[in-house]
Amino acid sequence: MPSSQASDPRDKLAEKLTPELALQFGKLAGSEHRNVVITSDRHPSSMMMKQAAVAGIVALGGNAYVLEDVPAPSVPFCGIPYTYHIHISSIVPNGLSGMEIFNQKGAYISSMDIFNMTYREMGLKYPDFSALGTVHYMDKRMRLSHTETLKGKVQDCNCQVVLDATYYRPAKMTAKLLESLNTDVVLIKRTGSRYLPAMGPTELQDLARTQRSYRNAIALAVNSDGTRVAAFDNVGRYITSEQIGMIFADYMNLRKVTVPIGMTMALDEVVKANGGVVVRASNSFRSAVDAGIANGSDMIMDTDGHFVFTDTSLMSDGIHAAAKLAEINGKMKLSDYVEDMETFHRLSYSVRTQVNKNDLITNIRKIIEEDGYDYIDTGSTRIEFDDGCILIHLEEGDDAVTISCEGRDKAYAVSLLDIAKGMIDESIRRCN
Repeated sequence: MPSSQASDPRDKLAEKLTPELALQFGKLAGSEHRNVVITSDRHPSSMMMKQAAVAGIVALGGNAYVLEDVPAPSVPFCGIPYTYHIHISSIVPNGLSGMEIFNQKGAYISSMDIFNMTYREMGLKYPDFSALGTVHYMDKRMRLSHTETLKGKVQDCNCQVVLDATYYRPAKMTAKLLESLNTDVVLIKRTGSRYLPAMGPTELQDLARTQRSYRNAIALAVNSDGTRVAAFDNVGRYITSEQIGMIFADYMNLRKVTVPIGMTMALDEVVKANGGVVVRASNSFRSAVDAGIANGSDMIMDTDGHFVFTDTSLMSDGIHAAAKLAEINGKMKLSDYVEDMETFHRLSYSVRTQVNKNDLITNIRKIIEEDGYDYIDTGSTRIEFDDGCILIHLEEGDDAVTISCEGRDKAYAVSLLDIAKGMIDESIRRCN
């Protein structure tokens, strides 16, 4: 396990973006007269960051194609011959918006690509005013192409859907797709809300209340850039992203799924029943996408509502996920899937320590190997057991060691937590 995972330069863009940095990467992306597509979500700071990126693109002679009110998953279908897709969105909801950069297939550009872009900065020169780039504002055609593609991927739904319309554009696109697939859609507009920092059951209480008026309807919500989905089943229960992933794995007979390392073991049970395997990347969705593309996964997902349908594009598509959930509910009620799911019990514990992290990590690894446990090391360490697992995570820039344990029953989860605590205590003792 490396020292709290090697720093990924993409994390700085996604989580610590400033207008100056947005301008810088706009220049880097637009240099050499490149075409760059720009999208954004509805976060209050996204417009500021987007304008900074656009200014950088045109300042170096690039062409900025600003797709107004076009969900990010529609970009791979836009028909523009672009080099980069810059997406400005709220990766950290309680902070300023961040930047993610994708290629034409919707995959994240690599850490090395980010490094190479930065390396070119010293040689950049501003052109004369007559050689500045241009800004193009585009809209409808991209959504239509995306919708037509999804129609070929989703069957008739034959059910009723109550759809949250806090974000009208992605919701309206989702509604039109569902209606074309024989779905009765009820759009509810959340009055007075411009932006939701999350899409959990607390934030979606209005949607849940409205759903109760429609017997056997499911409720769906898509976030403001169309990359994530949230759902309530036909009896009004909130379905977690992990449960949605398990439903997809079962219904779609998925054989290879890539997830961040902390995803529930219950998903492994479903995919193994299909004769498949769950591949675990490091702690972020970005790392899961990188790994899933490399290993040819059928689907890539995380615990925040991101789902990549790799046979369609390599970008997370909440609109596709919403339509697929409606299709599944029309064939077999979502509540039946939820009730049949195996539940693993989870427990968490955090230890704060001032010991040297490199020494702590070295000792944790030695103790695991001395005890003869099988483990996965992707920046976090996951120890696998037949009926449970232990996940040990050291957060970069923090003095906490977080332990998460999962067991087929609560007693087993408690016993695993005791084992993990003992490992951390012994590691700290050896450091001292």
